[in-house]
Amino acid sequence: MSEETTTPAVDELGGLLAVTCWVMLCAACRIDWADEPETRSHFDTAEQAEIYLFGDGGFTTREDGRVLCPGCSARADCAEDGYHRYLPWWPSPDDPEIEWRQCGHCGGGFEDRLTALGGGGRR
Repeated sequence: MSEETTTPAVDELGGLLAVTCWVMLCAACRIDWADEPETRSHFDTAEQAEIYLFGDGGFTTREDGRVLCPGCSARADCAEDGYHRYLPWWPSPDDPEIEWRQCGHCGGGFEDRLTALGGGGRR
């Protein structure tokens, strides 16, 4: 009569356990969106990931098929449109003769101007 030997399951012993999950990844910046504060990244199913990705996650699919995070998507919008959606001019906190503005859509397109040379006044 032989005695059967059984090996305990990994979850009974603790240690490492391989699992499969879905993670969001931007095609442009290649950042796992979980690196951003207060975001979810790991999902049990592709369907859960897609619902969050294109809903609350704010990802978009571009015409070329790339999936972009909200920041890269906004930058791509401005690049494709060929212009920025500038916010009003603001005085510089460091120099009263300088005003600055940036794109309200992508956060880029920073501009400044010297008001002493004829610029100035909020638009």
